[in-house]
Amino acid sequence: MSGMLCHSPDELHLYLMDFKSGTEFKIYESVKIPHIQLLALDAMQEFGESILENLVSEMERRGGLFKEAGQSSLSAYTQSTGKPLPRILVLMDEFQILFNDSANRKVAMNCAELTKRIVTEGRAFGIHLMMATQTTKVISELTLSHGIIEQMRVRIGLKCGEDDVRYLYGDRNDSKALEMMKGPIGTAVMNLEYMESNNIGFRAAYISKEKQAEYLTLISEKYADKPAVTQTFEGNRTILLVDYMLQNKIGLSDESTIKVSMGTLIKVAPPFVMQFDRRRRHNLLVCGANEKMAENLTNLCIFSALLNINTDVYCIDGESLIGDSVSAPLYECMSTFASRFKSAKNRQEIINFINDVYSIYTERKKGGEIKQTLITIKNMQFLDIIKKMFKGESVDENEFSGDSTGETTSGFDFGMSEDYSSSSMSVSEKLLQLIDDGSNYGIFFIVSSLEYQSVKENMYYGENILSKFPERIVFALSNNDADNLIDGVAVSGLRDNTVFYSDGVKSAFQFKPYIMPDVSVLNNFIESLSASGEIK
Repeated sequence: MSGMLCHSPDELHLYLMDFKSGTEFKIYESVKIPHIQLLALDAMQEFGESILENLVSEMERRGGLFKEAGQSSLSAYTQSTGKPLPRILVLMDEFQILFNDSANRKVAMNCAELTKRIVTEGRAFGIHLMMATQTTKVISELTLSHGIIEQMRVRIGLKCGEDDVRYLYGDRNDSKALEMMKGPIGTAVMNLEYMESNNIGFRAAYISKEKQAEYLTLISEKYADKPAVTQTFEGNRTILLVDYMLQNKIGLSDESTIKVSMGTLIKVAPPFVMQFDRRRRHNLLVCGANEKMAENLTNLCIFSALLNINTDVYCIDGESLIGDSVSAPLYECMSTFASRFKSAKNRQEIINFINDVYSIYTERKKGGEIKQTLITIKNMQFLDIIKKMFKGESVDENEFSGDSTGETTSGFDFGMSEDYSSSSMSVSEKLLQLIDDGSNYGIFFIVSSLEYQSVKENMYYGENILSKFPERIVFALSNNDADNLIDGVAVSGLRDNTVFYSDGVKSAFQFKPYIMPDVSVLNNFIESLSASGEIK
């Protein structure tokens, strides 16, 4: 508050990060203030890592500016060029979470290295850290080295225990500091040069929320002519898919690539959009014991794919074989897309689906059709017939002929005009061939399972089709099982609204999936597309 009251946005930028679901920074959401460049509430470790990376990049950018101007400090640069270059003050509350290697050791180690650079080099470029915690006891267990802590020379301590005081001020100052901390709320001790200057006793200023809101309004009004571009992140905040699409004016497309709007990354970056194209094999495995998350992820893929008018979606849901699927109302909603969406109701229709898609595959091999096909196999743990096919076991197609109602789904004839009985390939062989080679012809697979054991037994042993699913999303598994699917990830610390993703090439990362809205909201969105003439 003092910084914003005493300095203009040309002099000071603030990065505010709270790593422990606090509400202290929440008030800064209420007004537009150009000083505040970043507001992270309930921030996550990977998000903090991305901010530190951005700060190091900014430090390097400023180094280039100084070199061009022939200057070596921020004040000299601004004086010689007349160009504003604000100091950046980064405030981290509960910073220990950022350097805790029990959640993600790789990220914690990288955060420590980035912080080392900022602490040792940042001041010359006008970049400063202010890090707060309730206790110093945990610091010894962090990836942040004692040497880096020692270089943080300014120390402020509110009332705390002997161990904390000794850590903050050193042995020679600890008894005096403890005595100076006695007093009313807000009594504190400051040392401006660790181990080299005397402690200073003071009482922290207090401002009520009401008065703070008044001042924030005044600051906002004073700098109303300055652009306010605060980037906000909140760990527990999730976004409805439809809200994201409306905000970004996303409707139907006719591209030769399926673009699936998946969610927000745990960093300041554009939304995560997964692409299915013919450049390489795109088959996705979704595995995690959180049924709600698994349903949400697969439904996101289905709906996003249907927004591409050149895409057909086949849905095989294991829950449909054991009773009504929880997604049944959604499937009914998808019928708006007419023949482009097909949902199997029984084993015979599953067989028909595979035969039909194989027919499409053989036709596409003859020509250059730009259309795409997405086959979604949900709840694989319940699909006995799919499990047999995955392992390369033969399936008697005639065995399930009585399983069909004789009715078609969404007006589709399942390709029954072709005589599949004359084909030399079994339905199992066709499925495996499609998984292996389908991406080259715009045919992609998504498989979800609530059980890792089912994946292990049916996708690894036998035909080892697990290797044909390079793209993977994992959550709600044991760390060992998750590591078997995505190397090096530990999901035990994942929040309920977050998952790990890997494309099999680059390092894995976390994202927060969008939330599929209820059917009424989705119907309204689809009706708006129909009203605009986008769906005919």
